[in-house]
Amino acid sequence: MQQSAVNLSRDQAINLLESATGMTFSTEQLAILRQPYQQPTLINACAGSGKTTIFMLSALVAIMTGKISPENVLGITFSKKAQTDMENRYRQYLMQLKAVGIDLAAEGMPYFSTFHALFYRLLRTTPEFRETKVLTSYRQFSLPLTRLIKHTHSQVNSPSEILDNMFELAEFIINRGISHNAFADLSDPKQLKAQLGEVGEDEYDLDFYTDYLAVMTQYMILKRQNSFVDFNDMKILLRQLLDQPDHVRSFHQIMSRFKLVVMDEFQDIDNLQWDIMTRLLSQEALSRLIVIGDDDQSIYSFRGSNPKFILKFHGILPGAKTYRLSTNYRTGGQILSEAKPLIKHNYVRLAKELKAFNEKKGQVHVYPLKTAGFDPNSDMFTKLVSQIRDPEIDNHQIAVLVRYNSDRTLVADWLANQQIYVNINNRGAIFQHTLIYRILVNLMQAFWQNRFQPFHEQATRIGFTTYRRHVTEIDKAAGGIDSLSDYLEIATKYNLQHQRTENQKRFAKIDTRVRMAFKIIKEQRQDVEKANSETSIGDVFMQIWNTVLELTATYFDYMTKNDFVSKDTFKDMTTYLHTEIKQITDPDVWFDQEDQKRQLLEANNQKGVSLENDVQFLSLHQAKGLEFKYVYLYGLSDKQLPVGTTIINDWFHPDISFEDFIDRWNDLVTRQRVKELTGILEAAFIDITEEVRKNKHIDLNHIEIEKCHDLDLDLLHNWYTAIRHYSQFIEEERRLIYVGMTRAKTVLNVSVGLNASPLLRQVPIVSKVMQAEKEKKCKAKSDDHK
Repeated sequence: MQQSAVNLSRDQAINLLESATGMTFSTEQLAILRQPYQQPTLINACAGSGKTTIFMLSALVAIMTGKISPENVLGITFSKKAQTDMENRYRQYLMQLKAVGIDLAAEGMPYFSTFHALFYRLLRTTPEFRETKVLTSYRQFSLPLTRLIKHTHSQVNSPSEILDNMFELAEFIINRGISHNAFADLSDPKQLKAQLGEVGEDEYDLDFYTDYLAVMTQYMILKRQNSFVDFNDMKILLRQLLDQPDHVRSFHQIMSRFKLVVMDEFQDIDNLQWDIMTRLLSQEALSRLIVIGDDDQSIYSFRGSNPKFILKFHGILPGAKTYRLSTNYRTGGQILSEAKPLIKHNYVRLAKELKAFNEKKGQVHVYPLKTAGFDPNSDMFTKLVSQIRDPEIDNHQIAVLVRYNSDRTLVADWLANQQIYVNINNRGAIFQHTLIYRILVNLMQAFWQNRFQPFHEQATRIGFTTYRRHVTEIDKAAGGIDSLSDYLEIATKYNLQHQRTENQKRFAKIDTRVRMAFKIIKEQRQDVEKANSETSIGDVFMQIWNTVLELTATYFDYMTKNDFVSKDTFKDMTTYLHTEIKQITDPDVWFDQEDQKRQLLEANNQKGVSLENDVQFLSLHQAKGLEFKYVYLYGLSDKQLPVGTTIINDWFHPDISFEDFIDRWNDLVTRQRVKELTGILEAAFIDITEEVRKNKHIDLNHIEIEKCHDLDLDLLHNWYTAIRHYSQFIEEERRLIYVGMTRAKTVLNVSVGLNASPLLRQVPIVSKVMQAEKEKKCKAKSDDHK
């Protein structure tokens, strides 16, 4: 006979849970399970400490002791996967409890949800939004929106690319809490430019902002007309409804069932989500609110996540109590001992002691690379291939974690060349889909296969958008062109009749350059066919490669100088392609192989596809919450953290006040020259430093704010804000590396390139290897001189 499950003592419930699950609860876990649920509670849980486990156990103890019914419990998190994990874990514990005589199935289930799903559900209870549907992407309205781009004239980007830039800006504005509707209610572009300037994000001209406001206004109209809400709307519209008493009463009635609310991954909550939840929940629910998170894993500031809520929880909800889960059950002690010194460098974090359940478990291997970019000859990649092909190793337990998409792009393509096709969890990161690849390879196809279409598609990259319009005009005038040679012949005649303007003369010069290059390539191909020719097909193809690089040099120079394309990414990808092209003996076969490779990688990136090599290729952001037996950390470079700039974090902590910042600066200049200090700040891309340095009213040898005019004070405050943001960025980058390291259960492999992130020096074993490599090079250099 099943025992009654709703009137046990707390100790009885805990003992039954230990018996049912086979776990022996730690002192820290027992302290949480024995708490009375009478005050707001923060569970500061380190990586691998079992956050979901403690949530389920806490809810079950409350239910088994009759404190609460399952339907009165709300568990809320950020991702569908985390929600599903909660549901599965709860059902697992129900089955285990049933096996020891406690049947809770009839009691019902807690309500597990994501923030978005809960907000959307509440929206749909209102007459205004009952029939709404979810809009997953603004691109559904690309055509009518791009028609509104009338003032922005770009020599580089197409209207669709300009539209992407606009929605990236809108996402930033909303996520950072600058404007809940991305300033769609403004009509004056000057006002928009001024408001963005105040937060240091004014990157465009008035023409762009004019079109931006038109696009955002029309986007809102199109959503209303078609009964759509996007993911941001779910927050924004619900928050607006919470200002209306009738809706507040309705929402409170719906939410009144929840007496125990648990927010998971609390370090990831944003301002708007917190504001909405505190308005939705009853005072009873807020008075016993449980939040679980780890400030050391706060890595989503680009989405608007604000770690202040977990860092200052006691101030936000007075009377709150903190419990800690400091034992990492996932990561081996030898790995954690390398991660701890790194994360302890952060100044803004909650106090905690980190320890591994198994101190002797785990290995860390460091692999120095001989280059600053992708190094296919690295021992680490040899080991990766060996593990993937080892039938004794489950590929699901192997993960390659990278900081930037471009890093997994090249590794995945290189593996595909070894007939190992993997899922890189981002279709756009497949090498054949990247902008650099498409430009260069399309133009190579145009020259080798004498095709007009790929040349036409990439004409913007040769002479910018005006040149492409020129190519389009010739194509239309000719009634359609098939081959590149036909275009060049027709263009020669066309240009003789159309050289009135400077632009037309420029287009004629570009066409001449292309024609001369095409002629040389044609002659070389003819030479290959001759007997005893010293020219090979490989030589011809390399000539095409060099021609394409030369034709696109101005475009890529513009893109890299203006940070549309990373210089490092461009160098890595072109170096990788150059290495491949040197080995090609039959270009037509290579083009076909590349297309087949693209199709296979695309197929592997489809959901639900069973893969032969199910290795996970993830960004560090995607990897949070996951664990693997073998982890490869790759691509941790100094791309955004130039060597020497991390000292800014030591000089100016992320939470430093303006007054303390001025005092700290004045103290620093007594020991270092102003030129050295400002040089480091400028190397960190804190561009406002130059403006401060040149200001005649500000003496950087000793700043006296009481003598500054209002405009100078504003400048100093903006400078202080930019420096503080950079210090925050350094600490988030540390947290990212820490997250990556603590995904590993058994073996962590770390690659260290010549451009390695300076933060890696704060990992003891990596620092030791880097120092040894430096000494080895110095010795080799010394021996050469001898």
